[in-house]
Amino acid sequence: VNDEWVLTAAHCPPWDFDPDMSHVFLGSDMHASDTLELDFDEWYVHPDYNGLANDVAVVHLADPSPVEGIPINRDEAIDNRMVGEEFIFVGFGLSDPDAEQVDGKKRAAWIEVTDATGTIFYYFDEESMTSNGDSGGPALYDFGEGRRVVGVTSWGSNDDDFGVSTSVESQAEWIDGHTGGDSPPWDTDDDDDDDDSADDIGPEDDGCTCAVPDARATGSEAGILAIVSALLVAARVRGRRDP
Repeated sequence: VNDEWVLTAAHCPPWDFDPDMSHVFLGSDMHASDTLELDFDEWYVHPDYNGLANDVAVVHLADPSPVEGIPINRDEAIDNRMVGEEFIFVGFGLSDPDAEQVDGKKRAAWIEVTDATGTIFYYFDEESMTSNGDSGGPALYDFGEGRRVVGVTSWGSNDDDFGVSTSVESQAEWIDGHTGGDSPPWDTDDDDDDDDSADDIGPEDDGCTCAVPDARATGSEAGILAIVSALLVAARVRGRRDP
């Protein structure tokens, strides 16, 4: 969202922070020689995240990023008026349903919104869907003044029936409170908020995608995303294209 803060899903940041396994990668291919690897020093998970709702988090970079962020959507509600519109979904997730790990390459898909409640929206496409490793990645849409981050990839159906993203507009006040708005950051520290499912996450697991653009990325849809080792979205890919 700016050169100091990365927007992602609440289920992505590591619960047990290990600087040796948790980084932000900037580039269209995390294995490429020109990809930047950045450290982060703190993160905030939405205090009302319950495993499904309010699935947003922000990650603070230890040093400023050399790229600027795509603006988030603060004004346009993602409700039933958006049904039938196509959003651009970007991520580093699986492109092969039989693969066991992501290949670290950025891809994009144009997917139609099928339902929206104002806080989340559903989407589906016969050919392309979000997949494991795409969690936290952006959904982009142009309301007429340039593309905005309108959603954060959250979860989906194991049967490929739908995917779900959190509406950024519904979370904009909380996001701005941490990343530069008028409100002070919320205190999300809670020693009782342990999640045993994070215990098995390690360097060999697939990563989550965070919504950060990169002016150097190829294609017109948006650029670089960050990858943070963490949990994954539960939806399988059927087909995606390189941006």
